[in-house]
Amino acid sequence: KELPVIEPLENPIEVERPAQLDGSDEAVIKVMTALNPSLLSWFNQDELLRKVVMAVDRVASGEIPLNHLPLNYRKAMFKVTETSHSTEEGEPLFNVALENYDRFSPLISALHIIDPATLAAYYQDWLPLLEQAYAELGMDSSFDQRFHLAIDEVLAVRDLASDTPLTQPHVFYEYQDPEFENANAIHKFIWR
Repeated sequence: KELPVIEPLENPIEVERPAQLDGSDEAVIKVMTALNPSLLSWFNQDELLRKVVMAVDRVASGEIPLNHLPLNYRKAMFKVTETSHSTEEGEPLFNVALENYDRFSPLISALHIIDPATLAAYYQDWLPLLEQAYAELGMDSSFDQRFHLAIDEVLAVRDLASDTPLTQPHVFYEYQDPEFENANAIHKFIWR
């Protein structure tokens, strides 16, 4: 899947990029306010750029960023519906409940209304700070490369039927089919 070409705006930058990464949180909060003020209710207010960089790096590796998250989004509990089928051992099978797909609707809606050209302009303007934060992690590649890998990782998630069976061998649900259960964490997160 190819990303659309985003035409640059003449003067999209309302918030000037700070000279250094340390102490940049106030400017980042101003950027979020310019993009969509409702984002402020979910994003942490400290070390935002560093946390975003760490999260993007984890996603690029196919992992869910569990530590140092840049946002604190409370979603509803994961729900399943029991099917009339069972495993060979007689254990019940489940399907992902359709209401799970609404768990992230407020966040997705808030992100969806951000003007892509303005967001792209901020990204390009603030890339030196993002690269600085990435360099602090001691990585060999660039943040921009990791960012594009993260996008590719998300775009690579194929559709999965909502009636793909789940089992519950312990506390957590697992896909009955090993192919799906062995998929990376990003794929399973999006499917659920």
